[in-house]
Amino acid sequence: MHPECRYVIVVPVHHEEWQRLTRQLSSLQQQDGIRREQFEVIYVINNSPGCSNEVRNHNQRAMHTLRVTRELGQVNVHLIDASSRGLEIPDCNVGKARDLGVREACSRFEGIGRDGWIINTDADCHFDDPAYFRKLSTLISEYPDAVAFNGGLEYEFSPDLKDRSPDLFQRMYRMRLRIGWHRLAEAIASGRTRQDYRSRMKMSGAHMIAPVSSIRAIGGMPQIAAGEDHAFYNKLSTLAENLGKPLPYIRHLLTVVTAARLSERTPESMAAVVRSMKMNQPFRASDLMPLLQDSSDHNSKVEVTYAEYRRVLDALSGLPGAEETEQELNLLFGRLDRHMRRLKKQSANVFAGALAAAQN
Repeated sequence: MHPECRYVIVVPVHHEEWQRLTRQLSSLQQQDGIRREQFEVIYVINNSPGCSNEVRNHNQRAMHTLRVTRELGQVNVHLIDASSRGLEIPDCNVGKARDLGVREACSRFEGIGRDGWIINTDADCHFDDPAYFRKLSTLISEYPDAVAFNGGLEYEFSPDLKDRSPDLFQRMYRMRLRIGWHRLAEAIASGRTRQDYRSRMKMSGAHMIAPVSSIRAIGGMPQIAAGEDHAFYNKLSTLAENLGKPLPYIRHLLTVVTAARLSERTPESMAAVVRSMKMNQPFRASDLMPLLQDSSDHNSKVEVTYAEYRRVLDALSGLPGAEETEQELNLLFGRLDRHMRRLKKQSANVFAGALAAAQN
């Protein structure tokens, strides 16, 4: 590791297309305001237990691609081969692969005596913003005691070839609507402000940022097959509370682009959720009752159709028609039960929280 290195990006790689890897590296090459010696990328190419020869061969091709890239020397690349026979991680999962990369990054920073920052991301992500590192450097200066940062994501519709079904985009969009629907209800029912809501959001494995000192303090990355990102966040959150230090919400300030696709590389992938979406199912007021404070109208049959809700969410998301947000809210609440209509009369702060929750 170069003595001036400040950042290490850790990327687990499993059965990934080489084009995604080269796109990621290309986006790092195009970063401004940072020199080549100030960051490096650690790739952990790993097999899963009992994986097929196809997966093994795929991982070996990824290794070859990354070796060639490393030889070109445009980005500092460090490879951890956990895919060749005899080098595999026993009972490997995404948590173990991330942890191996994170521990290597910590050791490399400790070798140069620096409490550097480690950025965890995925192989299907890229750094579209050329000012990413300049922005991160500014955030570190603004929050010198930060335990970690909760990085944001932008989704790019980018399915693998085998996932290209005619209604895939519509199903993914409906999943977004469903998430926004529940966030809207929760924000209105609870009266949370925007910041209150953000403080409860956990990390995504595609974008987690923490210094060596924090990672060492919590014992590294949880070595679990799914939900390692949430467990990582929970440990960091506890650390921040115990130390009285911040864990700033910066998802809206610093993002990476990740692929919106059907991937079953981990047990908690979005593939099963997307495939289960029923395109003609309406959004019912009764769906929201578990989130509301008063469930006396649990049997409500009032419905908001997909098309109506899409108009509402589009307005809330700053798409065409945003200037009619209040009109759209009135349309939405006018179709819901009396409990939701009563909540509509709450303070302006509640509406601010609802709008912000639906936007994020």
